[in-house]
Amino acid sequence: MFDRHEILKKHYSEEINNWNWASIKKDALSNCFYDKRENPDCILASTYLGSVLCIMPSGKFYMPWTTNQTRSDVTKDGAYCEALEEIAESHGMYITGSDGDGCDMVAQFSIDFSDYEEMKDKIQFVTSDDLDNFEQAYSEYI
Repeated sequence: MFDRHEILKKHYSEEINNWNWASIKKDALSNCFYDKRENPDCILASTYLGSVLCIMPSGKFYMPWTTNQTRSDVTKDGAYCEALEEIAESHGMYITGSDGDGCDMVAQFSIDFSDYEEMKDKIQFVTSDDLDNFEQAYSEYI
């Protein structure tokens, strides 16, 4: 039986697998932040992948009032998102939007306190406040 979603997903998976995931993960390590309220036991490493308008096959952003989406757009974008999320997960990451702009696609992963010592030379915090807050929380952890 012909399953367009699976055919598209396979096609997009081949494309996304060719991305340099080691570089994406390395870039995320240079953009770490710590939020004690939201994620008290880990650091989040994050990197910008691009705008939904550039990454998604349809080049469209879905809003409830939008009327220019076709069934083909929805099928292609759904297969693409599924492939992207599965491949990101296979590299220990997940896909999310950035704070303040739902149009951005971001790859993230978390670094648990138990893994910090092993990775501390690679981690760069976005702000000195993030570093200070993390160091305080980490000192309570150890």
